[in-house]
Amino acid sequence: MGIRVPRITVNADFGDDTAFGDLSLLSVGYGLHQAWVYAVMFGTPTIFGTQTYVTGMYGSHASLPFLVSIVVFGLCLLFAGITDQRLLRTYISKKTLAAGAALMSAGTLLLLATPVISGPALEAVSGVMTGIGSAILILFWGVAFARCDSASIVLNSSIAISIAIGVYAIGLHYGPFPIAGILAGIIPLLELAILWNKTPAPYSERNEVPIFKPLPVNHAKFFLRFGIPVFVFGVALGTLRQTSIQYIVPASNVGDQIAMLLAAGFASVVILVTIVALGGGDKWSRYFRPLVPFIAVTLFFLPLSEMSDNTFATMFLVMGYLCFEALMWLFFGELAQRFRLSPIYVFGLGRGMLALAGLAGSLFPIVAANWVHLLPFGEQGVIVIVLLIMVVAYALLPREREIEAIVAPCPLVKAVSLELSDRVRPLGQAGSAGEGAAAAAQSGNNATAATNAPAPDAEIAPEPEPTARRAPSLLELSSARRADEGEERKGGGRFRAKCETVANTYLLSRRETEIMFFLAKGHNAAYIQEKLYISEGTAKTHIRHVYKKTNVHSQQELMRLVELADPAE
Repeated sequence: MGIRVPRITVNADFGDDTAFGDLSLLSVGYGLHQAWVYAVMFGTPTIFGTQTYVTGMYGSHASLPFLVSIVVFGLCLLFAGITDQRLLRTYISKKTLAAGAALMSAGTLLLLATPVISGPALEAVSGVMTGIGSAILILFWGVAFARCDSASIVLNSSIAISIAIGVYAIGLHYGPFPIAGILAGIIPLLELAILWNKTPAPYSERNEVPIFKPLPVNHAKFFLRFGIPVFVFGVALGTLRQTSIQYIVPASNVGDQIAMLLAAGFASVVILVTIVALGGGDKWSRYFRPLVPFIAVTLFFLPLSEMSDNTFATMFLVMGYLCFEALMWLFFGELAQRFRLSPIYVFGLGRGMLALAGLAGSLFPIVAANWVHLLPFGEQGVIVIVLLIMVVAYALLPREREIEAIVAPCPLVKAVSLELSDRVRPLGQAGSAGEGAAAAAQSGNNATAATNAPAPDAEIAPEPEPTARRAPSLLELSSARRADEGEERKGGGRFRAKCETVANTYLLSRRETEIMFFLAKGHNAAYIQEKLYISEGTAKTHIRHVYKKTNVHSQQELMRLVELADPAE
């Protein structure tokens, strides 16, 4: 299947020590996906003429296609998260990607028949098709984002907010029937074109950038520290969505659509400014600390949304929801990228829990309409309950150190790390002064070096001690165990295994592992930029992070470190 999409990259660089990421087609593609969600899930009465299934207070309502689709969507994602490694070949296959886009498109176009063939059966079938298809595509979007560095995840996610609302409010909302529905059905095919190019070929076809295995994780502990707070956050997100997006998206008032556009723009700015002000780090706790209180403040505009002149209140509600949704996506992407976890596992479990909890939150204002008079504050009691839920979820949110303890490759990881440092340090000091100066100069000029010819793959190993006089080290045992688990490969297989041992020992992120692989082969920063399609600032930042985490000071020391990770023969 020959699909060619132009590659567009915009880089924002804030000095030598910070790179703010690369803006690419990921923002466009994910923005299109969100625009499809707004049109097909929340805007079905306006675009497809379907009937509202249930209604509640604060203008909350839900259609049958939305209810069926969100249940199927959540269950499919949870199934993918549970069967991650068992069905990995299926989940990363481009045939699966094409099937998911086809299901999304067909299920969307099926809704066009509802005015002619009315009935819940047709809407339910459409919901099943769109639920399965959107679950497949969201997994591929999660994998694509997890391949980026932390700064690029933030940048593309925030820009996607404005693209999504812009495409919906301008291109889909005011389109006449059935043109708007047809355009909504085409969106999954546009996503397919972008994802097709963002999904790399298998390792056997691209030996230069091998796919490293995800870090092992304690599933029980991970579910408790990750799944529970995500579920609680999902309830709050669903309630806010029901009273903001699901209420304003079908509105035909021009002022409401303008408010949506302004809210999307402000939400993008709020996220970007927050991340820049906090240093653009890869710690999600920094993102939650200022944004969760901001989202909570927007809830107080909920009672004002039912007034006659409610444009201002509506804008703040939508802005709070968009920031909330983007924040959760950033959390999943950062978690998969930072700790090199399987993105299918993280996004499958995370988005699945978020979807089912969001459904419960969406139904909460509808169900609460019957007993809201029993609350001490009447309808305003709903706001108090949602705020309480957000406080509990934020208290349960895991910090980076807690996740580190869960994903540590083995109990001896710290001992292995110390042994690696102790063994590589004498080698760095044993070299001549001239060699050390040359290595330092090469490391300092990596970003601007013109020569990008790789060094030979054969590294010089130090003379080992007689095997009869020493026992295998912790590092050798760990590396040998990983070598036994991996299948035998020709050429770069052993070298890839050595790089993986170092990456697992020092908990390098997904992007840092790829960069470390190139550095260990002797390539410079210019070559890495070209191969990984990243900017100069991003490459230099990641190289510094690799050196800092592995406790080395030059490329030569890093190459020796990787060499020592191989068990003595």
